[in-house]
Amino acid sequence: MKQNLTIGAVMLAAAASCATEIYAPTNDADATLAVTNRSGHAVWYMNVRPCGTSDWGRDVLGTGVVTLGETVERTIPSGCQDVRLRTDPSLFGEVIWTHVDLAQGHTTARSVDAWQDRQ
Repeated sequence: MKQNLTIGAVMLAAAASCATEIYAPTNDADATLAVTNRSGHAVWYMNVRPCGTSDWGRDVLGTGVVTLGETVERTIPSGCQDVRLRTDPSLFGEVIWTHVDLAQGHTTARSVDAWQDRQ
C-alpha cells in the first residue's frame, strides 16, 4: 500500500511539472492583442511571428476557440508582429495581418470580419 502511494505521488509530481502555459507570462517587453470575431465561423487557431520571419509560432489560443461576437486577449511580444488566424480546417479560411505594431504594455485591438480562402 505504501509503495502504491509513493508511485502515485511521483506520477502526480511528474504530471504537474509537465503543465505548460498557452502563452508566456507578461513581462516588461510584452503587449496585448485583443481579437474580436465578427465573422461567420469560429477562430480555431492564432499564430504570431516577428515581422520578416517565415516560421509561424505555436497556436496561442490553445484548446479554446473564439466564437462569433467573442473577444480574446493574448499577451505576446511587443514590436512588429504578423498574425495568422485560421478557422475550422475543413473550411480552409484564414486571415493574415502583416506588420501589426504592438506597443509595449498596451492593448492593440483587431477584428476578423470575413475569411479568405487558403486553398
